[in-house]
Amino acid sequence: MAKPVKHYGKWRIRWIDSSGERHSEVYDARHDALHALQRHELEAKEVRLGLRLPTPPKKTINDLCDHWLETRAPLKRSQKDDESIIRRHLRPSFGPIQVTALSSTHINKFKVAKKAELDDKTTSNILTLFKSMLFEAHEIGWLIRIPKVKKPKAKRFNKDYCYLKTEDEIRRLLRSARLEGDVCFN
Repeated sequence: MAKPVKHYGKWRIRWIDSSGERHSEVYDARHDALHALQRHELEAKEVRLGLRLPTPPKKTINDLCDHWLETRAPLKRSQKDDESIIRRHLRPSFGPIQVTALSSTHINKFKVAKKAELDDKTTSNILTLFKSMLFEAHEIGWLIRIPKVKKPKAKRFNKDYCYLKTEDEIRRLLRSARLEGDVCFN
């Protein structure tokens, strides 16, 4: 185990995390430095042994949006739609929030705020993209647990729609079906 080292009147610690990267911190008191060093080394050992998940990097939703636009959006036919949704809705609403701090509460507040200005189908499309982005964040290790994203139920038709409105239309449909014979029903 390493030890705290005197550094310009303070105490400096160095350790290697579970991914092999070297880190350093400085503390005023030696006992604080020693305690922090033991904590960091124990965490790295637990991750290496599989007893703990690695601590995700401190990334924001803006970072996730940038990553999505660089790596995933260019592979899609709807790249321009993704760019528009991210620019118009996701960055202004979620941008500065850390990915690991995102919760269902943030998403519910977003739905309430957008309910007045957007149709349920549009909100559903936005949340579909956002959910895909959160799955991507989970895959690349930026997010340990994906918050629940409940999309609003979008109606298929705004009004009750009946294809055949009059008795005459129904009669013509049945007559045409009779003339076609069994071919229509196979």
